[in-house]
Amino acid sequence: MLGNYFIVGLRSLRRDRVFSAINIFGLALATSAAIFIGLWVKDELSFNTYFRRYDQLGRVVRNIEADGEVLSRIYLPNALGDQLRINHSQVFEKVAMAYPVEDYFATLGDEQFSLRGQFMEPQGTAMLEPDIIEGTSALDDPHSIIISERTAHRLFESGHALNQQFTINNTMEVVVKGVYRDLPHNTDFDDAEFFAPLSLLASYEPWMKTSSFTQNYLHTYVIMKPHVSIEEASMAIKDVILKQVEGDREYAARHPQLWIQPMKDWHLYSEWKNGKATGGKARTVWMFATIGGSILLLACINFVNLSTARAERRTREVGVRKVIGSKRVQLIAQFMIESALVVLSSFVIAIVVCSACMHLFNQLTRKLIVMPTESLMFWLACAPFLLITILLAGSYPAFYLSSFDPAKVLTGLRVQGESGWPRKVLVVVQFSVSTILIIGTIVIARQVQFGKDRPVGYERSGLMMIPMIGAEMSEKSDVVRNELIASGVVNEVSVSSSPPTDIWSSNSGFDWEGKSPSLEPVFATITVSPEFGKTVGWTLIQGRDFDRNLASDSSAFVINSAAARVLGFADPIGKGISWETWKSKFNRFTVIGVVDDMLMGSPYDDVMPAVYFLSKETHHYMNLRVNASTSERTAVWRVSEVFNRIVPEVPFDYEFAAEEYDAKFATEVRVGKLVTLFSVLAIVISSLGLLGLSAYVAERRSKEICIRKILGASTGRMWRLLSGEFVLLAMAAACVALPIGYALMRTWLELFEHRVTFSWWMFVVPVAGMLVIVMITVSLQILKTAMGNPARKLRAE
Repeated sequence: MLGNYFIVGLRSLRRDRVFSAINIFGLALATSAAIFIGLWVKDELSFNTYFRRYDQLGRVVRNIEADGEVLSRIYLPNALGDQLRINHSQVFEKVAMAYPVEDYFATLGDEQFSLRGQFMEPQGTAMLEPDIIEGTSALDDPHSIIISERTAHRLFESGHALNQQFTINNTMEVVVKGVYRDLPHNTDFDDAEFFAPLSLLASYEPWMKTSSFTQNYLHTYVIMKPHVSIEEASMAIKDVILKQVEGDREYAARHPQLWIQPMKDWHLYSEWKNGKATGGKARTVWMFATIGGSILLLACINFVNLSTARAERRTREVGVRKVIGSKRVQLIAQFMIESALVVLSSFVIAIVVCSACMHLFNQLTRKLIVMPTESLMFWLACAPFLLITILLAGSYPAFYLSSFDPAKVLTGLRVQGESGWPRKVLVVVQFSVSTILIIGTIVIARQVQFGKDRPVGYERSGLMMIPMIGAEMSEKSDVVRNELIASGVVNEVSVSSSPPTDIWSSNSGFDWEGKSPSLEPVFATITVSPEFGKTVGWTLIQGRDFDRNLASDSSAFVINSAAARVLGFADPIGKGISWETWKSKFNRFTVIGVVDDMLMGSPYDDVMPAVYFLSKETHHYMNLRVNASTSERTAVWRVSEVFNRIVPEVPFDYEFAAEEYDAKFATEVRVGKLVTLFSVLAIVISSLGLLGLSAYVAERRSKEICIRKILGASTGRMWRLLSGEFVLLAMAAACVALPIGYALMRTWLELFEHRVTFSWWMFVVPVAGMLVIVMITVSLQILKTAMGNPARKLRAE
């Protein structure tokens, strides 16, 4: 019996080739999208699950009050680790402090290599437990280091790195004690090519040797004991820092509190508001999961609509089957088998498409996802997915077609299929989803462009940034500056503690005359050389810039407009500001200039109040203003020549500010591209269904069209008569899609402090676009029928 069902099903699909092709192709597109989205969602949800102690690992987060808000920071004081280990041993199994992942360079003989790595306390690697290929993961020796397998092959041709020695930043001698298997891309440590002891870095960085609860520059990782929950551990350490800084009135007034964020939330909930994790990638994950389900639903709607629309062709088949004894359950089984054939055929095509296009998908999403066709879990996960699709696509047609009364259909009564309200509702749903996706595509694109068009307060074009790695670059920065300017390819050179495209340091502890006691602002603090302003091209609003020849400028501030607003002075020039620096002294600074806000952080956030001051310490970037008449390629070549000649010990690396700024939009651009891709798929799938429906309507009403033409009706009138229903459905879909699209995109835009405002055309264009698509699709079939020879059709009848 089952074999007979398959034979009859194949014959039915072969008999209606056009409708079968539309169903299979539409479902194949939808299934491909669903597989891509499913693999992407799985990759996001499985972030960090590679680590064995994933469920017990967490990081400590610090909340502080500033300007009436609660800010969350993952940078913590170096004295916290011992405090947690000694006084909270009943809560934590392991505690490890770690310096953030940064760029370094390794020297091996005469060769140099750029490396990214992390310095952490020995318990850090014991927490992560990387998969050791050879050696050990222990960092007990102050000069030990463990490196990834890829790094081992890069540094040592043979790949045998155990007990090999090399130097980091020309100062730190290390010995390879272990090689670990490369960490998966979906971990927060995937860009770390090595792990080394934190004590080694501290021995070469004097500023790290001071034990303090007010200097925040380290991450703190913890593993709770088995019987301790995240909530209990957070309550236990809540006031650890506050108790240690009670004597510091300024800092204690900010009410520092600690809490623990579990590892499972690091990636998905990386954004905080008022002291709580509010979101991040999680919103994007759910958005695309919904889009994937919606696209699959569109394809299922096509199947349902086309199956019920061509019901009249099969009424006699159903009537005959019932007369000769077929039960309704057997007819339902027959139609469900046909649905399964379509779904399985589309699934096979989708697997081929996904395998062939996975590389392109990875490029679009910046992932390293592999098509898991060899994984049993993948096929087990696909099984319920296929079953649900078969039920969604086949249930309604099966129950609808098997319900026909044999006495009526065999005596010639026709089944009214195309005017049924369920099909109209489904068509409205199709058009609504497509329109919402188009609205989303437009709004996301406008938001990205809004950020790109926002004034940045400096000249990005031609601004080159070079990381200052190692003491050699700092010691020879003046020599490098003179040589670069003499070369003619560079107009100005300066150094700074942060790149112009980012903020690496922020502090509180500022005081000035007239300051409200309740005001505890946080300022971005950036050390610069006197030529910084000329290099980046900032705009001076009041006062003057730094002057290398004025010794008094060593205690001067140049502030941005946001800082001037916080100070509250009508004219801040000459005003004094006291600041408790990291050296724990109160220093007096004088404001000498106010510059236009430099957009150094996110282009969608408010500009942070910032102070710029001169210092010969803590410079991490050299900034170069390339001559406008020099191409970037020529500039890079000439600059690298100077660097390789003066500081050959340091590998030359560079970034352009324009490219770094554009990288800030990477997430939104990727989201926009994905939404655009899926919007196109949704439109194609909806159009395919509409094409099939219009073809069937034109075929059903072909005699009516011929008679009307003989009686004098024009082709245009025929087109208006037959396409009117589809246009009305599209308009109904617009009425549904517009409020839903507006609400969804308004919620998404609320994630940004600075956002684009809605314009009428953002909603009119999608609706007009859908109407055009509907009219073109319907017209292809209706005009083909209306322009035919009526005599030929009626003679055949």
